[in-house]
Amino acid sequence: MPLFETLPVDRAAVEASVASAWGLTLDAGVLKESQNHTFSAHDASGAKFAVRVTPDPEGKQTARIADEVTFVTFLHSKAALEGVCFPVPAKDGQPFVRTGSFTICIYPWAAGTAVDFVAFKWMTVEAIVTAWGAWMARLHAASRKFAAEHPEVASRMRKWDEIHEGVMKGAELHPDDAAVAAGGLSSDWIVTHGDLNLSNFSLQEEAAPAGDASASPSYKLSVYDWDQTHLGWPEWDMAQSCLAVLMLSEAGMVPAGTPVPEADLPRFVGWFTAGYESVAGAGAVSRGRFDRMLALRKSFYGRFARQAFAEGGLPPGMDVFLTYVDNWCSGGVHAKEYAERQAKAKEAAAAAAAAAASSDGAAGGAAATSATA
Repeated sequence: MPLFETLPVDRAAVEASVASAWGLTLDAGVLKESQNHTFSAHDASGAKFAVRVTPDPEGKQTARIADEVTFVTFLHSKAALEGVCFPVPAKDGQPFVRTGSFTICIYPWAAGTAVDFVAFKWMTVEAIVTAWGAWMARLHAASRKFAAEHPEVASRMRKWDEIHEGVMKGAELHPDDAAVAAGGLSSDWIVTHGDLNLSNFSLQEEAAPAGDASASPSYKLSVYDWDQTHLGWPEWDMAQSCLAVLMLSEAGMVPAGTPVPEADLPRFVGWFTAGYESVAGAGAVSRGRFDRMLALRKSFYGRFARQAFAEGGLPPGMDVFLTYVDNWCSGGVHAKEYAERQAKAKEAAAAAAAAAASSDGAAGGAAATSATA
C-alpha cells in the first residue's frame, strides 16, 4: 500500500455501526482522513469519544488491530497505567467492530488540552518534559508485564522496520542493537507505543500547592493514537519523543527553516531521561543506544520522504513538509526531483489540453464550412 493511500469509507455505514454497536451519535465532519479516518462522537450525556475507522476491504489489518487493542486494554485494565486512552468495548463486549469493509475502534476523548507546537512549552518547561519521560518509563514497565503474561501476542506484533510499509527494511544496525532484536522478547526488546510525539497526547496541568511559592505546576499525560504500536528497543521509543527537538535544532522552524533557539537538544534529552529514570531507576537508559536510535529515527524521516516523493500522490500541503524533511535529511535532492516531475506533468497536461482544444476547433471549423458549402 502506498504511504499516503487513503481509501474511502461510507460515512452513513460508520454512523449506523457506531449507533448500533456502541449507542453513540457520530458528530458532523471528519477530524482526519488518512490510512485511518477519525471522527468524533458523543453519548446521551454529552461525553465525547474518538472514532477510528480503518478501511480494510480484504481484512488484512484485522489480526494486527486485535493484537493492538489487546495490548492497550491490558495497559489500562491489568497494568492500571494512568493516562491510556483505551478501546471502549461495544455493547456486546468486543473491543472493536469489523463491519463491511472497515474496522471501528472507539476511545474516550483525551483528557486535558492538546499540545501547542509553536508555543514551545512542550520542550522548554522542565515539568512537562520530565512527566513525558516518566510516563514512558511506566509504559515500558507495563509492556514488560504484558510480554510476560501474553508472550504469544507480544512476539507476533510488528517489528520496528515493518511499520509505514517497511521503509526501514535493510537499515544498518549496530551489532549490539541487532543482537537484541534477534534475541526476541526481553527487557530491551518490548512492545512500544511507537509514536509518542507531542501530537499524540494531551496535557492536564495541575496547579502547584497553595502557599508554596517555590513549587511549580505538575502535568499528566493522556495518550492516544496507538496504531503504530510495534516491537522495538525502549530507546527507540524514547528517540521518537525527542526527534522533534533534534529536527528543530538542526533544520529550524517548519517549513522556512528559521532558527529555533528554544530547541536545546542536550537540555531536552537530559530532562526526558531524568523523568524516565525517576521511574525506571538510575542508569536504565543506555545513552549509547539512545544516540544511535535518535540517528535511526532521523534516517526514518529521510527514507519516508524519499519513498513518498517517489510514489507521488501526496495529500495537499504534504509536499511542503516533506520538502523540509528532505532538505534536512538529504539536501533536498528527492524534493527537487519530485518538483521537476510535477512541472513536466503540468506542461504535458497543458500541451495535451491545447492540442485537444485545437483539434476541436479545427473539427468545428470544418463542420461549419461543410454546412455552408
